[in-house]
Amino acid sequence: MFGYNSRCCRIRLTPLGIIWKPDTAYVINLNNKDRTIMNAPAGGDVVDGQTFQIQDAAGSNVTYEFESGYSMQVPVTLSMTLTGASGADISDTERFTVSDGTNTVTFEFDRNNNHAPANTPIRYKLTDPADQIAEYIVDALKLAGLGLNPKTLGGGQIHLGSAANHTLDTSAAPSIRSAGLAGGIADQGTFTLTDGTRTVTFEFEDDGIANGTDPMNTAIHFTTGDTHEEIADTIVTAIQNAGLVPPLLPRHLGNGLIPLGGAVNHLLDTSLTNL
Repeated sequence: MFGYNSRCCRIRLTPLGIIWKPDTAYVINLNNKDRTIMNAPAGGDVVDGQTFQIQDAAGSNVTYEFESGYSMQVPVTLSMTLTGASGADISDTERFTVSDGTNTVTFEFDRNNNHAPANTPIRYKLTDPADQIAEYIVDALKLAGLGLNPKTLGGGQIHLGSAANHTLDTSAAPSIRSAGLAGGIADQGTFTLTDGTRTVTFEFEDDGIANGTDPMNTAIHFTTGDTHEEIADTIVTAIQNAGLVPPLLPRHLGNGLIPLGGAVNHLLDTSLTNL
């Protein structure tokens, strides 16, 4: 342990083992030179591919690059978010449409019992909070017969539970912000992981279809009602239990991003799914 007394300019070295070992010679080198200290960031603050350089006294440079290994991104499926805090932020007659490729339904916000006859009304009051209006929207979507599997996520956000055949148009509803892809993860989509000796094929099984998977594959169960984050958690569990050697260490960082890590013998192929 190092100690320095500035009043007498004395350095005190105290052994961690309390006493100095007898019959032992100790050599202490003092490096009275400037030095550079690097504080390593947390892994969540580093972006794969970022680089830094170190230069020695002779002017030679070495470039180091952060490499996180393989990663997968589970796509966001169709969602809507109410941008206001209550019904006062929604204009009467605002509307949005959802189609399943065959049938199209237009949903109209209505607070005065006066809506276009062809539209499906979503009745609300000015005092209704956004989360309550989101529940009204989900109820209307469930009754529309479009094959959606919607649910509210809080904060005025709605997961539509869409499939690849669905489309969403919110251009006539300024109070709604839409996001995501229609299909996202699809039934029977597969990806493979290889450790150099063994290859594991993972197959997505939509329990809403329940058509089974190849018995040689590892099933990852989901429904269109699952968010991309819930599906990411299920993928992580499946990979952790795959028995690859050396094992991968997947983790879900949030928003569907899964870094896998991996060694030089690992190979990932996601070409047959939307990851």
